[in-house]
Amino acid sequence: MTRFIVIGLGNMGRQIGNLLKHCSPNNNIIGVEKNLPKTGVNLPFTVVDSISKIKFTPNDCSILCIKPQDLHSFSNEIYSNVKDPGSLISVLAGVSTDTLGQFLPHTRLCRAMPNLAMDKGESDTAFYTNDKALGELTNTIFSHGGSPIKVGNETDIDVATAIIGSGPAFILKLCKGMNAEASLQNVPTHLASQFVLASLKAAASMEDLGKISQITSKGGTTEAGINILNRYGFDNIIKSTIRTCISRSHELDHKIRNS
Repeated sequence: MTRFIVIGLGNMGRQIGNLLKHCSPNNNIIGVEKNLPKTGVNLPFTVVDSISKIKFTPNDCSILCIKPQDLHSFSNEIYSNVKDPGSLISVLAGVSTDTLGQFLPHTRLCRAMPNLAMDKGESDTAFYTNDKALGELTNTIFSHGGSPIKVGNETDIDVATAIIGSGPAFILKLCKGMNAEASLQNVPTHLASQFVLASLKAAASMEDLGKISQITSKGGTTEAGINILNRYGFDNIIKSTIRTCISRSHELDHKIRNS
């Protein structure tokens, strides 16, 4: 039976650990975190503060949730303590499988990009791997947190990082602006939040982007708002935002590879 080692227990790592337990209460899960708070964190699996406290086997599957900048120090630790660590699923933004292979002794590698909607079963996780068995395992794990999306080109994961991983923050920032304006219009705080959430839920249900034209009546309120978005180059702002995220992924990979 596969044992899962969740390395790094920040927000993402904790969610993945909980997801693994949700997949099967019998899953053997160990979390690794040097800086876990003493109180306020209740996790349904064993946690240790060092890789050295785990004896890895070829059947283990590690899920790497550390910061990309910490990869170098982590690789030194794992090389010092582990001979055959099994397979690895990395959720590190920007770090390619080539770079992972350069730093880590794992022979079976997968890159995945979920988001923090996993706990609600709403994270459609993109993943890339050349290993069939690891791909099937990755699909099984993340299917409990949403709908996995297997991609055929690793470069697609950098785009997924910008849109699936970071995208919710951009959309929530838009919602935050709408909420702020509703408050300025003297709408009670609880109603302003309800209005924004109603808009967000409606947009999420309209999977066809062509719905924009159906909502926009000639000479109506939506058209007036769309005209303002167009005047300020809203589409270009969004495109530039996504490109910047993708560029940052490439920068992180280059920096780590050459560190």
